[in-house]
Amino acid sequence: MRKLFRNIVRQVNIVRGLPEEVELEPTNYCNLSCPLCIAGRDFQEDPLGLIEDENYSRLVRELVGRVYRLSFSGRGEPTLHPNLFQYIGEAHNLGINTLLNTNANTFDDSRVQEAIKSGLDRIHIGLDGLTQTTYERFRRGGNVNRVFNTLERLSAHKKNGAPYVLVIFNLNRYNQNELVQLSDLAGEYPAIDKIQVVMTSVPGVYTDQDYQSLLHEFIPDDSRYIDGGLLTPNKRCGDYKRAFVTWNGGLRRCWNDTQGTTNLGNVFQGGFFNVWGTFNTIATKKEVRQKKLDICGTCVQSVPFMSRVIYKR
Repeated sequence: MRKLFRNIVRQVNIVRGLPEEVELEPTNYCNLSCPLCIAGRDFQEDPLGLIEDENYSRLVRELVGRVYRLSFSGRGEPTLHPNLFQYIGEAHNLGINTLLNTNANTFDDSRVQEAIKSGLDRIHIGLDGLTQTTYERFRRGGNVNRVFNTLERLSAHKKNGAPYVLVIFNLNRYNQNELVQLSDLAGEYPAIDKIQVVMTSVPGVYTDQDYQSLLHEFIPDDSRYIDGGLLTPNKRCGDYKRAFVTWNGGLRRCWNDTQGTTNLGNVFQGGFFNVWGTFNTIATKKEVRQKKLDICGTCVQSVPFMSRVIYKR
């Protein structure tokens, strides 16, 4: 029934020219320093900050009945916002499907309880190594046991309204030998509904020297790679169906835009759909879909962004 409802909303939104999903950045603070993340302070134009309660409430009420999903993600770690689960609960009570992207390093028992009580629909957890040694190569400053503890706590509440759990494993040179063990996680942690492996790629925002160095360090031994890119990269981008809102209200055409070069306006000042209307043309959507923006050349999805599912409940 839920899939049917989503498909109806998607088709209606295509006709109405509305985004299927809004990705909201509660904060651009992060607790980790991942070497391949475009959210690093060296690449961000915006100051660090947190979305304010009043701005959030005004935005979420504007989305009711017009957007299927509100994703809490962005350039920072969403759970660093103290009111995150209050926000998720507000969206849930208004009938909006909710998704949280997280590194799962900040959860304790009380935060897991908050997540469940909020009505969160989906949680996507980045787990890029099965040992601390491999994990911290990619998730610098992180602790893999915190992720496992989060999965254990979610598993304890699986029958009590715990959200759908997707574990995302970013395959790289350090963790490639752990791939054969990855599917065993589902047996250890019943909360896991799906495990997805994504292929590492290096964003093109670095200098040539740093870019080549990162390629050499992180790109896995895989016959599908050539010079850091896959032989068959994605030809199209699905971001034309989504909208991206920064913590301070900037509406951007692409999540990869850390400098604000694709900013359409401020939704806290002009209203979400008034600002969105400046983007809602066939020509501009086609630019995004076919990767014709200047920023597309630095995007990790423009090199490749391929994934495969190795477990699904």
